[in-house]
Amino acid sequence: ISCRLCGETKILVSKMRDHVGAHILRALRIRGMDMVIGENPCGWCGFEGCKTHLTFKKRRKNPIISSNCPYHYDKLIYSKASVSGKTAACTNVPLPCPICPKGRNDQSPAFWKYNLIAHMTEHHLVDERLPPFPPELRKSAYISRAEENRMGVELVATIQY
Repeated sequence: ISCRLCGETKILVSKMRDHVGAHILRALRIRGMDMVIGENPCGWCGFEGCKTHLTFKKRRKNPIISSNCPYHYDKLIYSKASVSGKTAACTNVPLPCPICPKGRNDQSPAFWKYNLIAHMTEHHLVDERLPPFPPELRKSAYISRAEENRMGVELVATIQY
């Protein structure tokens, strides 16, 4: 398939989240990039408007990820995708928001990890202040310098961010 952001072709759907994640992370960290990425891009395709949900089931290690995105990769193994490594650096996965009110079936709304700031300012900013971040959110939303380096973000951009 083709990347809707840069036009690169012949990307496997299983690799599109990594490819798009690199665009999103570089757009967050590197000022003055030519590529325009929205405030809350989909982690599968990079465009805004797609809806991705997590469903946690008892007796299942990984959540079920559902999405209306045409680039949704339904064979993604959440526990592996949320760990940065040499072969797959990107950890941009949907995260459950522990601050949002739970919805149907006691499920928390989800947002993409690299969209943490957009989610928090859109849904939780009160009088220009954010609520305290729960420890589990701090841990699951952490992006290491090693991951940023593997994703093409130089250290100077990370430090300036």
